[in-house]
Amino acid sequence: MEGHWRAGRDRGDLVLFFSVAIRGFSVAIRGPFAEDPGSIP
Repeated sequence: MEGHWRAGRDRGDLVLFFSVAIRGFSVAIRGPFAEDPGSIP
């Protein structure tokens, strides 16, 4: 488990970056149509 965490740490940072980027993109696109943040996955 610990080894997997170490191996995936750098990749985890990348996944986190993409998660934030995708969320921001979704907000930018759907913002005018879905003001409620809870409706955005």
